[in-house]
Amino acid sequence: MVWELDDTKDFIISLIGEGKLSIIKVDAPSTAYEGDQITVNLTFQNIGTFTDNFTWKATDGVTILGSGSFLSIAAGATVTDLFNFAMQPNDITITINTYHEE
Repeated sequence: MVWELDDTKDFIISLIGEGKLSIIKVDAPSTAYEGDQITVNLTFQNIGTFTDNFTWKATDGVTILGSGSFLSIAAGATVTDLFNFAMQPNDITITINTYHEE
């Protein structure tokens, strides 16, 4: 007898008692000329259940364009940060990742 897979279901069980930093707003231009200095303003919120320490990192897939850290951000609190970079000679996709301290 051979078993053939019919279905798969992934699910998440969230740990209670952690902070979770969510990116709630990104303010950046949608177009720019090559060499322009770009400022990206970020707003984050701790949507977790506890005060925690956080970091964030912005990349273009290869280069780190910006990063930052926040200490003791209370549950529900919002914080802001920004980073600057020079526009590349092509379109750019920026990824922002957030992390909490274990």
